Amino acid sequence: MKEKDLTLEQAKWIEANAQIFKVSLRLTPEQLQGVFDIYNYVYSANKPKTSCGRCVDNVKKSVWSHYQKMNIL
Repeated sequence: MKEKDLTLEQAKWIEANAQIFKVSLRLTPEQLQGVFDIYNYVYSANKPKTSCGRCVDNVKKSVWSHYQKMNIL
C-alpha cells in the first residue's frame, strides 16, 4: 500500500518533537497519541495506541524514517 505524504502540520509536529524520535524517552500520553495518529495517517492503518515498548519503538522508527524521506525530496 502506498504511503501518504505528511501534512505540513504533521511535519512541524515531528520537527518540534524530534527528540522523542532520536532518544529513548518516556512519552507523554499526548506525544504517544501524536506518533500513533501520524503513523495511522501515513500508512492508512488503524494501529491502536499502546504502551508496549517494542511496538512504540517500531512506530517511532517508521514515522521518523518517513519524515526523513520527505525532507530529502
